[in-house]
Amino acid sequence: MGPIEEAAGDREEENGSYVDGLPFRRFDPEEWKILMEGSRKAEEWREAERMKDPAYRRLKQGYWEYPEANRNDRKQICLASFLTPQGGVMLMDWAGENPGTFLAFYGAGIAPTKQIVRQRLSLKQSGETQQVQAFRGSFPWEQRMGMVMFAVPSTQALLDAIKDVQDFEVTSGDETFIWGEWHSGHQARDRLRQCISRRR
Repeated sequence: MGPIEEAAGDREEENGSYVDGLPFRRFDPEEWKILMEGSRKAEEWREAERMKDPAYRRLKQGYWEYPEANRNDRKQICLASFLTPQGGVMLMDWAGENPGTFLAFYGAGIAPTKQIVRQRLSLKQSGETQQVQAFRGSFPWEQRMGMVMFAVPSTQALLDAIKDVQDFEVTSGDETFIWGEWHSGHQARDRLRQCISRRR
């Protein structure tokens, strides 16, 4: 952050009481413990209040969505998206003139880019880490979130690799972009397979 200019009219005299008179209190370890415990309990209460909302509970557990275009369009994108509070996962298979198959991750922890760029990232799944060249850009439906896309060799390779429960973590050096775990992956695989078969 660069220098911050004081707002006109709000400047205090150097010898005034605004700076010199700021109260400062030293907390002993026991007082800090009480403060931290109070903060933890307050967050637990806020989370309990959020959990009263069915939509939030569903998002907290994670769920799949299957947006589709015209069911008779042989060029449509077949897509399964797993949503969580941290962001989400997309399994995509494109048809048409520029076909492609991708595993994508999006979330607020991924800084968006104005243009799609290539970036080497680490993708960890089931305890195995791969150093993979990925595409990075902004999430199409929310420009404030970023997205990374990993190319998959083929449609069949994607379908064969989808586990029912799969942990994942995407990192760049010491920076974690997104992490989590999906469930009900076989349901998503079957829906993708149905979508793909309708295009043929």
